[in-house]
Amino acid sequence: MREQEIAKNGLGLNNEIAVRAQITYAQKQKYPVWGISPCSTPENIWGYYEYGVEYLGSSGYQDKGVITPHASFLALAVLPQEAIKNIRNLLINYPEIYGKYGFYDAVNVNTRKISKKYLCLDQAMTLIALNNYLNNGAIRYLFNHDTQMKAQEDMLSIEDFFEEN
Repeated sequence: MREQEIAKNGLGLNNEIAVRAQITYAQKQKYPVWGISPCSTPENIWGYYEYGVEYLGSSGYQDKGVITPHASFLALAVLPQEAIKNIRNLLINYPEIYGKYGFYDAVNVNTRKISKKYLCLDQAMTLIALNNYLNNGAIRYLFNHDTQMKAQEDMLSIEDFFEEN
């Protein structure tokens, strides 16, 4: 949805705060890249784990230095310069993270091990986020023109998580 436009003090602001928290957390951990989110486990070919910055999610989230590229692509809608810089840093620091069909699912920045899997969900989020970035929010606007989605805009617009300064 068009959270940045419709819910400036709700989900729109929350999205920006979450991305900035990811960046700050990675800097404190001295990670060369950011983007901790549930993804496949680089150390276990069959594993999938609830990675995350603990103070941004549930208590089950853990940080083991696992970064997933799809988080950077989702951030294109919120902080595009930071997201592009992070995507470039992923490619510079871990050139094998990019395969024949795009970015692999995850890298452990501590071990440098890459989860050489393409997860459908993550690939879809990446492609939609990239399309929105390159085409001025085209998918968001199509989504919001659906009558059922359009009906939710009022609820989204009145939701305030933060006070205006």
